Amino acid sequence: MAHAFGVGTITGVDLPTGEQSTGSYADRETRQADWDQNKAQYCAEAAAGYPDETDPTQRAYLTELAKENCTDGWRYRAGDNADMAIGQGETTVSPLQLAVAYSAMLNGGTVWNPTIGWAEVDSSGKVVKTINPTVKSKVPVAQSTLSFIANALQFTPDHSVSGALAFDGSPYKTELGGKTGTARSSTSRTRRGSCRGVR
Repeated sequence: MAHAFGVGTITGVDLPTGEQSTGSYADRETRQADWDQNKAQYCAEAAAGYPDETDPTQRAYLTELAKENCTDGWRYRAGDNADMAIGQGETTVSPLQLAVAYSAMLNGGTVWNPTIGWAEVDSSGKVVKTINPTVKSKVPVAQSTLSFIANALQFTPDHSVSGALAFDGSPYKTELGGKTGTARSSTSRTRRGSCRGVR
């Protein structure tokens, strides 16, 4: 599902491909590949028992962990899901990827290829070319689910959604939605069925 929302792929923004990050997320295939690559080391550490560790409690813990990784390191654990669901662990996402994903949640499921600008203007300010975004994909999520998410994230006058206060007085407040994260807020405009905030 993360892939469907654009994680792990370039956004398609109109910048050179080399200037874009794909981000990453772990899945069963990457977990298996990582275990295949590191199994010998895990097993060697389990067999050796960390002789250089002076704290017996820490040595016992590390040895048990190595034993588990040796035999079961390929497994996808509940803790891995929790880590990645909150954007930690092996999950890496650029701010633009996050904005694209939020826009898809708020606009009915469309993943857009974002653009840097809205239009080109001449020296007098007259629009000479409009830049229209293109659809990258649609997420395989029921409209009822997307509507529930959009309603939960919509900025309302009662400030029930964290981050809404920052947009008081904005003529676009009713077209915005988001959720605060650690020290920053993710917001997306949903007017005209697209994420204007990342175009």
